[in-house]
Amino acid sequence: MVEIIVVIAIMAVLIGVITPQYLRYVKKTRKANDLTVAREIGNAYNILNVDDKVVKEWTDLCRTDGEGSFDGSGKYYYMMLYADASDSDTPFIVKCNPLHKDEIDGYNETTLNEHFQQLFDRSLSEKDVRMKFRSPGVRDQWIIAVDEDGRFHVLVGTGFNGSQTYISKTGICEGTSVQCYELWPYTSEAYDEL
Repeated sequence: MVEIIVVIAIMAVLIGVITPQYLRYVKKTRKANDLTVAREIGNAYNILNVDDKVVKEWTDLCRTDGEGSFDGSGKYYYMMLYADASDSDTPFIVKCNPLHKDEIDGYNETTLNEHFQQLFDRSLSEKDVRMKFRSPGVRDQWIIAVDEDGRFHVLVGTGFNGSQTYISKTGICEGTSVQCYELWPYTSEAYDEL
């Protein structure tokens, strides 16, 4: 009986020591996955911006509008697209910032979303772009933004519905208290500390 109690006590101590390390490992692995996915999304958008006329026109519109509102401070990103990062069979559901939805000939908000959806479905079809390090209502959307120099950025956040336009480089989304985190091409310190 004493031996059984000793064995149980030893097992309890081992579990107490191993569990926090295991949880840290799982968290680190999930974050590494999302950093990889962010790079895939950013690279895909870079390619689309070169290859697709509508994407190029969309980027130019967003960047031009952003330049007019950045005030030369370089402290903000202009939000172009956001995508739900669900665990469904279609984990990348694209929506465009509707501000310029009628400024591209032959496109409105619906057709623009459909166009981007088809392009991303094609370019990311072989990739698993589901977010692993997520928490619904905290980090469950991918965001693609552009800065005043025309460079693309991939962030994670939540609550985007098309009414937001700017995200500060510290991750605060215009008009909300939601914290966003840049994953690509740089990883924000705030994300590293999560």
